[in-house]
Amino acid sequence: MFARKIGLILSLCALSAGLVGCGARSDNGSRMQSYPQDGYLGITDVNPNHPLSPTYHHYQDDLAMIDRTARQVSGVTGVSIQADGLDARVRISVLTTDRAEAERIRAEVYQRIIENVPRYNLEVTTVTAK
Repeated sequence: MFARKIGLILSLCALSAGLVGCGARSDNGSRMQSYPQDGYLGITDVNPNHPLSPTYHHYQDDLAMIDRTARQVSGVTGVSIQADGLDARVRISVLTTDRAEAERIRAEVYQRIIENVPRYNLEVTTVTAK
């Protein structure tokens, strides 16, 4: 009889310990969030290549963004873009003949494009405008 009571108490303790561990709180005490019921486990909000995402673009949109971004940099007079899959080669024409200034312009164009269209393997080269 005594063994049966001990067994029952231990079983209830194990059951209650198991149920306590199933709460919806993380280790740091904050409430855990569930995924939206969109069938994609919430990735539609963060995946830029998903057509339902507001950041989804086609090549045409990406190339227009690259062109517009490059032309905003002071000293750039022309832009030529060649895209092949995830590789984009951008050729910019600059007014200066100073190599250091041309490199500064190239680096600024590269940085701005990477910030605005980060999905491409980018190569930026300069040529002197005539």
